[in-house]
Amino acid sequence: AAKCLATFFVLLICISCVLVCVESMPAFQKVPQVRGEPQVRVDPTAGERFLTVTEGLCVIFFTIDLVVRGLTTPKLRSFFKSFMNLIDLLAVAPWYIELMVGAGDGGVQLQFLRVVRIFRVLRVFKVAKYSDSLQVVGTALVKSKDALLLLGMLLVIFVLLFASAIYLAEQAHCTYSQKDAAWVYKGLSGLDGVKTPFQSIFSSLWWAIVTLSTVGYGDDVPEGTAGKVVGMVCMIMGVYAL
Repeated sequence: AAKCLATFFVLLICISCVLVCVESMPAFQKVPQVRGEPQVRVDPTAGERFLTVTEGLCVIFFTIDLVVRGLTTPKLRSFFKSFMNLIDLLAVAPWYIELMVGAGDGGVQLQFLRVVRIFRVLRVFKVAKYSDSLQVVGTALVKSKDALLLLGMLLVIFVLLFASAIYLAEQAHCTYSQKDAAWVYKGLSGLDGVKTPFQSIFSSLWWAIVTLSTVGYGDDVPEGTAGKVVGMVCMIMGVYAL
C-alpha cells in the first residue's frame, strides 16, 4: 500500500510539473486589462478549464498529504523546519494565493501572480521523498558542501578577474562616443564606430561566466588581440576550474 501511494504521488508530481510547463505556452496566457478601458469578459476555453481542474485536484491531494503529516507529527515545529516540508508548503501556496487574489484587472496584479507561480516548479523536488537514489545524491551534496563552497568562491574570483581583464583589454581599441553614449571600436578594420559588448565590467560578467563554464555562446566576443589572449586564458582556466 505504501508503494502504491508513493507511486500515485510521484505521478501527481509529474502531471503537476507538466501543467506548469503547458500553462507557459502563449495560447494559455492572460492579457491584463487596462484601467479605464471597458472590461472584456473572456470565457475560458475547454483546454483552460481542463488545466484549472487538473491543477486544483493535484493541489488538493498535495494539501491533504501535507496536512495529514503535519497533524500526525509529534513535533510540529521540527516538521516545518524540515527542508522538504517547506518545499511542500511553497509548492501548494501559489495556487491558494492565486485563488484568493484572482486574475484582477491590472497588469501589476497579473505580474505578481506570475512571480508567485514560479514557486510551483518547486514541486519537482517532491520526487526526492519517494526516490532513494535522489536522497543519496542530496546527502552527497550536503557532505560535499565545503568543496562546493570552495569551487563557488573560485568561480566568483575568476569571473571578476576575467571580466575586469577583458574590459580593460578591449578598452585599448575603443573610444567613447558622445552621440551613442557608449564605447565604440576605433582603429579596428571593419569595426570603426561599432559598439563594443564590453561597455563595463558589469556587462563583461556575462562573457566571463559563459567562457569560464566552457559554454561559449559566441554572442559577445573580443575583437582586439589583447582581448583574444584574455579569452584564450579564460577558456583554459575554465577547464582547470571545472
